[in-house]
Amino acid sequence: MEEFTAIADDLDELDRIDEELERWGKVTGLEKTIERASEISGEIEAAKMRIGKLEEVLNIVDQCDSVIRDYEKVLSLEDLVKAGLSTIEDVSKIDEEIHLVGQLIAGIENVETELSESEERKESLIGKYAERLSSLKRCPTCFSPIDEKTVKRIMEEA
Repeated sequence: MEEFTAIADDLDELDRIDEELERWGKVTGLEKTIERASEISGEIEAAKMRIGKLEEVLNIVDQCDSVIRDYEKVLSLEDLVKAGLSTIEDVSKIDEEIHLVGQLIAGIENVETELSESEERKESLIGKYAERLSSLKRCPTCFSPIDEKTVKRIMEEA
């Protein structure tokens, strides 16, 4: 009777571990997280391309500034103000893009950390589950005897 109680307790522990594995699988949603990381990577690439274009704009603005300085005496004050405002708008856009890239990078770093932590937790739970199955030497579903080879196969499928 004590042996059945011990087996029942072990099976309850296996159920708890199995439920926790399922919960962690749902919580982490690794596939969704990986897809999001891939999307973020694409967004970063697009942002990098926009930054490259904005850098080209900055170079053109710098060249324009040089030309403006050369012809400053010819341009009216109103034209100088308009050119300055245009330059300020361009710099503002560049600042927004840089801020966006910073946010994307921070997001990727957070996703990578979460993935790593989730994977470590998952591996730990799988290890505990394998240890429990090895010690019980019984299938938690049908109670048939199982050997280490079967435990390994179950763990590979996990």
